[in-house]
Formats: sequence, structure tokens, C-alpha cells
Amino acid sequence: MNRILGRLRPFALPAVRIILGWHLAYLGVWALTSEWTFSWYGRFHGAHWILGDLFRAVADSSAMPILDLLFAWGLLLAGLLLMLGRLVKPAATFGIVYLVLMYVVNPPHFGHTGESHFLYVDRNMIEVLMLFVVMFVRRKSEVAE
Repeated sequence: MNRILGRLRPFALPAVRIILGWHLAYLGVWALTSEWTFSWYGRFHGAHWILGDLFRAVADSSAMPILDLLFAWGLLLAGLLLMLGRLVKPAATFGIVYLVLMYVVNPPHFGHTGESHFLYVDRNMIEVLMLFVVMFVRRKSEVAE
């Protein structure tokens, strides 16, 4: 069993990077191509935790359509870069900032969050942790370079 796991080890980090990249890119593609007009307005307008007043003000401002485009294109680009293994740290940083923002805007502390019922730890926090792993865990081949 250890030999099998040892052979799979070099594929683990790239697999995590590619899967996270796929997820971020898909969020961006969906936001850009959805048959419904997609916006993060609902999340921002429903913010009632840290900086909730600021998020609600942004939701009701003329900046929201610009923010929607920045998020959509940023997610698509960050996801593609992660999948390709290029500019991984900046792409992962964008993903972390986005996911932490979504956590702060709609935290899993107040009951039903729209996705499901979580208490404190939701998929956003799990993905943030995995993006930190992708950013900071180096493979042996990278250390030798």
C-alpha cells in the first residue's frame, strides 16, 4: 500500500491545483455565460456580519456591475492559471481573497447560508486552506531548481 501511495504522491499537489482551478474557472464561466443575468448583488445585499453596512452600500451602488465583471473574469483567469500551473501564487492569492470575501459576506454562522447548513467551516474555508497548500507546499523538483 505504501508503494502505491508513494507513486501517487507526485500527482497529489497538481491534482489539487487543477481541481481548485477548475472550480474557480467554472464559477467565472458560469457568471459570464449564464442565461440569467448573474450578479453577486444578492450576497452583498444580504451581508449582516463584519462590514455588512459597507457591503450593502456597495451592492446598491453603481460599482456592483463593475465588481461583477471583475469577479467573473478574475475567477476565470485565476482558475485557468491554476489549471495550467502558471502564475500559481497570484492566481491562488486572488482565489483566497475572493473566497474569504464570500465567507465574510455570507458566513456559515447564522443558520442557512443559501448553499447548505454549515457551522463555521464551509467549502470556502476548505478551499482557502487548499489554496494556501498549493501556494506554499513545494515539490522536491521545485526545491532543487
